[in-house]
Amino acid sequence: MDEKAAQMLKGKTVVEAEEALTKLTDDILPLLQNMDKTEINSQNALR
Repeated sequence: MDEKAAQMLKGKTVVEAEEALTKLTDDILPLLQNMDKTEINSQNALR
């Protein structure tokens, strides 16, 4: 990850941005897995 990407993730440094991205991924992954189990997909999510 470069400095510009770190700034886009609002991390002051590359390490901080990578930590923020890891936390975001950890938060979102269970939601995505739950969507798969409940048969929510791109076809029916917007209904």
